Amino acid sequence: MPQSERLPWRLERPLALETPGYLEVVSGLEVLPRLRCSLTSPARSNLSFVVRILSRSGIPLAHASVALRSGDCSFDTPVALIAMEGYRHLSQRARHDVESRVWSRRAYAIASAA
Repeated sequence: MPQSERLPWRLERPLALETPGYLEVVSGLEVLPRLRCSLTSPARSNLSFVVRILSRSGIPLAHASVALRSGDCSFDTPVALIAMEGYRHLSQRARHDVESRVWSRRAYAIASAA
């Protein structure tokens, strides 16, 4: 059963979106969750941006790309951890453990133009 939590976020200028102050982080059976957001008003134009998930100390942990079309009211996108290539030699289980530890350090997100 999917679980959901809120992750605080902010938009860097010049992103012109009306959003709540949080992203919904939806976890299911996969290791990494999805980011969802219901905009407070529809997108006024086509817009692409990157969401970076950071630790409390500001270290980038993960990212997600978002492409909105004019009129879109929400988005739902997968998350990718940053710099995991060095762990490809690990077993699937060991890699899952590393990904879980990295993801557990998330504190907030920032969206910036792509």
